[in-house]
Amino acid sequence: MATTREIQNYLVNNKWTEIEEMFDGKSRIYRSIWNLPNGRSQVVWVQLNDTFYQLVSPFAKESDLPAERALNMNMTMLGVSVMLGHYCLVSMGTVASFAVSEFEMLEQLTARFADEIEMNSGGGDLL
Repeated sequence: MATTREIQNYLVNNKWTEIEEMFDGKSRIYRSIWNLPNGRSQVVWVQLNDTFYQLVSPFAKESDLPAERALNMNMTMLGVSVMLGHYCLVSMGTVASFAVSEFEMLEQLTARFADEIEMNSGGGDLL
């Protein structure tokens, strides 16, 4: 059974940078960049607290799209959320059941699907 500290250690030792501590002092956000096979790159954020982690990848600025269009662009199994001023695809897992292989698979899916939506919206690389 994994702990939040073990996941934090994994993140900082594997290309992730802490960018923000949330207002409650219990959640942290980490950032990574995925270089995709199509030559593009995609930002992925991880929001981590004591119970769960969310993998989040932006596909449009909140100011660039109406919410209805952002929701309708998602044809994946992932959720859509707003984070740090962007519409994002979201996947999540629990801290207790953290496994590196599952985390990396979710990270890759989230980044690739968000990049596809970003390209289909006519946008360039956001971040």
